[in-house]
Amino acid sequence: MKILIIGADGYLGFPLACRLSTNGNDVLMIDNYSKRRAAKNYKCDPLFCNEGLDGRVDKVFELAGMDTSLFYEFVDATDGPLLQSKIIDFDPQVIINCTMPTDSVFSNKVIPCNAIVQNILECIRPDCHFINLSPPLYAQDLSAKEVATSTVRQLLRLYCSGGGRATNITIGSIYGTMGEYWSEAGIQTHIHYDDMFGTVVNRLLCQVVAGTFMTVYHNDLGNISPSTTLDRTIYLSQLDDTITGIDEAIDICAAEGELRHLSLFSEVTSLQKVTDLISDAAQIEGYVAAIQFFKVRSPVTRILSNGPLPAVRNKVFLTVGYIRQMMEDIEPYKHKINKSVCGMPRFE
Repeated sequence: MKILIIGADGYLGFPLACRLSTNGNDVLMIDNYSKRRAAKNYKCDPLFCNEGLDGRVDKVFELAGMDTSLFYEFVDATDGPLLQSKIIDFDPQVIINCTMPTDSVFSNKVIPCNAIVQNILECIRPDCHFINLSPPLYAQDLSAKEVATSTVRQLLRLYCSGGGRATNITIGSIYGTMGEYWSEAGIQTHIHYDDMFGTVVNRLLCQVVAGTFMTVYHNDLGNISPSTTLDRTIYLSQLDDTITGIDEAIDICAAEGELRHLSLFSEVTSLQKVTDLISDAAQIEGYVAAIQFFKVRSPVTRILSNGPLPAVRNKVFLTVGYIRQMMEDIEPYKHKINKSVCGMPRFE
């Protein structure tokens, strides 16, 4: 099967491409490194710096021990004519859009997601299965993300009304490492721990390993206390489990004219339980884990707006044992952690 992944240089996009390729699919990855540039501009580099996708592809070939069909092209997905020409030339059966922001605080300021989706849907064949990955919407969410997500859903409905097939997958705050590829230098997925791109579990774990406070943000609207913030429900998606769920959505294709809405939440828990688990693991590993609260104008700890979405997987990955393993994975790189960007939030 020919699969096109847009935004393949990201935390989820690259390991997803590796999995699909080693499963026997022809995978074309496109990206323009916009997140890399934004991270450098904001001094938010990930835990380690990887090569570009072309260099990482060579390492995947070596690791897989076979001639995997994994290709990369530098394409700006906001350039409609260029993106559409690549789609027409490759003629994929499946397109996966990984450009929607993950559940990090300010990533919605970086990528014009709705324009990218429109560019895709204007040129693909109706029998192409379009899979869009999106974050959950929250009651007090940033307006830009909410508008972008609702616009994308309108575009998907229009595409399917003409006989297209699409799956919109809602993903929670992603955490975890890249499984068997984590230890290979230059091929790991981007682990961000900072106040802009870092997702909650990854950020808290890197803070503990680096010897800083676990920072918890709450708004200053007058009625949200730190304890209330910790009690709020959060939706988590473990990296490998999320990739497995997307792979299953590809295998069970949407029908002609069907728009499916799936939720790939590995776990539904509270921020209090997450910090408690990290504290227990830290005590065993010899780290000090303490929480520091910060008030910010943007309500960065949020709840779902329309009631809880169904967790289709409902597994438990975030255990003390799993957290200890992640701490061991992070430990060799802790000297690279910039403590000035993993503590107090700089953006509001």
